[in-house]
Amino acid sequence: MKLPCAIWLLSFLILYPAPAEDSRPVSRILFGSCLKQNDPSPIFGTMLEHRPELLLFLGDNIYADTFDMGEMEAKYAVLGAKPDFQKLRAAAPVHATWDDHDYGVNDGGAEYTPRDEAQRIFLDFWGDAADSPRRGRRGVYESAIYGEPGQRVQVLMLDTRYFRGPLKKGEKRLGGSWYPSEDPSITMLGEAQWAWLEGELKKPAEVRLVVSSIQLVASAAGQETWANLPLEQKKLYDLIAKTKANGVIVLSGDRHWAELSVEREGVPYPIRDLTSSSFNQLPERGTPTENSKRALPNTWHRENFGEVAIEWKGEETVIHLRVRDLEGKAVIEEEVALRELKVESVVKGSPETIPVKSKDDCPDYLRVVVSPVGKDGKSSAIRIEVDSEDGGISRVSGRMKVASWLIDSLVNSWYENGVHRFSYQLGPSVLEGSEMLVTARGGKVFRIALDSPDFRRRAE
Repeated sequence: MKLPCAIWLLSFLILYPAPAEDSRPVSRILFGSCLKQNDPSPIFGTMLEHRPELLLFLGDNIYADTFDMGEMEAKYAVLGAKPDFQKLRAAAPVHATWDDHDYGVNDGGAEYTPRDEAQRIFLDFWGDAADSPRRGRRGVYESAIYGEPGQRVQVLMLDTRYFRGPLKKGEKRLGGSWYPSEDPSITMLGEAQWAWLEGELKKPAEVRLVVSSIQLVASAAGQETWANLPLEQKKLYDLIAKTKANGVIVLSGDRHWAELSVEREGVPYPIRDLTSSSFNQLPERGTPTENSKRALPNTWHRENFGEVAIEWKGEETVIHLRVRDLEGKAVIEEEVALRELKVESVVKGSPETIPVKSKDDCPDYLRVVVSPVGKDGKSSAIRIEVDSEDGGISRVSGRMKVASWLIDSLVNSWYENGVHRFSYQLGPSVLEGSEMLVTARGGKVFRIALDSPDFRRRAE
């Protein structure tokens, strides 16, 4: 079997060389994860119909699950021989990282002993040249920049397997048996990869796609996620702030369903994590694990792929984040203005968050006014007022039970007589857990509990 595999891999390298950085702008990036190599993969045909300009494979690209490197090579050969994969692979430049199953062992990390040989097989399959940086270092992380100034997309493919330390195990939950650990000795990326990532984030780019095989933002519910290593998760958020890296969007896989998560606290701007999984590996259950960071109420549990579509319009550039099903229909979608993804000119670390559960919690320069609106007066509007001598309001976001919204442009705001005002119309009822975050006056964040009696009750 080894000789046919070697011949096939050589032909793959000739036909599909590793991508180089390109000055042409890209506006349509497709991605996905989790492919059983022996099963049909009609999703590849759907992806091809959407004319990808860049393809990202996020891991579990095969299910190797073996310590036998001959068996691993044979499974890669099965994927490489699939006509639909060959057509898709030839349609656009490709970048790939691995997750646990193509790495070699379920939920595996640095303890997987044949990882160096597995890396060689991975690089052979994906067409890395002999002088590829990945041939000379440990781990499969890599980067590339596409486009010229004003339209640059940076791709950062992380390796969350090779260096990752042991996870903390406990009683099994719906998502699995893993629990958060704040042991500072446990790493996700390893010292060398962290240093590389800092250098890459300092490079100029308008949009940055940070690719993590596992979810970065999602809360821990037993599954593998960065939240199991909260110190490492915070380290990445802090690194984005430290390097003043604008335009970060996270792409992830692994979960066998698709969803959009967002982190708004302790970050320089909202960090969105779009999860697409899987190509053809369907979940055994139809219910997702709990995720307090879920940005939209809907998840998707059938075949899917992700799409990042960029409308390049200078300062008005818009990024469309989508998950599409087997028919190509968008089943999850959010539009993001690029101007929202900017680090403040002076980074002072994580902002102070101040809970506001009543009017008494408001400092003298912040006022919250709730009043009835509509013909019947059953709905209400909330108005935030901040004395503007120190900059007024810089950001307003909120969470209305399960649906999140964000307004950075503050189109519903105005200045008048030294006061910055923002208004937002609420529905006839405010559900438990609804809140509004107002960033103002030196970067302080006020968390206004909309379900508290002071703000829930309409003025008579």
